[in-house]
Amino acid sequence: MIDVHCHYYPERYTALMSRLSGPQQPRFRHPTTDEPDQIEARLQLMDTAGVQVQVLCPSSNYPYFPNESDAVEAARVCNDSFAELTHRYPDRFAAYVSLPLPHIDAALREIERGLDNLGMAGISMSLSVFNRSSAEKEFEPLYTEMHRRGAILFYHPAFNGLCSPLINDYKMGGAVGASMEIAHSSCSSSRVGFRTAFQTSSTSCRTSADRHPCCCGDWTTRFRRSIRTCPRSRV
Repeated sequence: MIDVHCHYYPERYTALMSRLSGPQQPRFRHPTTDEPDQIEARLQLMDTAGVQVQVLCPSSNYPYFPNESDAVEAARVCNDSFAELTHRYPDRFAAYVSLPLPHIDAALREIERGLDNLGMAGISMSLSVFNRSSAEKEFEPLYTEMHRRGAILFYHPAFNGLCSPLINDYKMGGAVGASMEIAHSSCSSSRVGFRTAFQTSSTSCRTSADRHPCCCGDWTTRFRRSIRTCPRSRV
């Protein structure tokens, strides 16, 4: 079994995000960090659940900053930290490339570095970037490059409740908002022609609650192939 939606919070990335964004990053009771005892506990849980491989992402804690240098620094630390674990346990972990958005040229460079040099299995994006839908035209160069590569794209909710007071005023950004974000993304991407233009690419949208997939293309087959062929030895 491959679990394609697994959160991971390496200490170095957590410290950097706390410094750049201000608020202290969250801590959890279950194993999510790169402390040795937490990695061992994660592996034990995987074995108990029959999970051979976890594919890691930073949840909604993406390296998105208005200042490009901050975003690039955070993305590099994030991806390097994730790749370090996948290289240590190549049969148990894979990871998605996180991008320094909203900076498109820098994000394209990080896609190249993450896929070609770090050997990551795909790309992960939030469903919105600073409350701009990921279906907006400004992100099209990213999808063009992913399509050219036949890369996997994993979307994660931003937990912004679609900026709606009907969701956020009632503190339902996770319980209701995440699923609404996915529905909005599916409809808006179809409306702007995303699925027509990139119909052979593979995407997955997930919520942390029900993990309901919204897939395009032969996603499972592509994912297994991506993990099997990614160049893990290149750092």
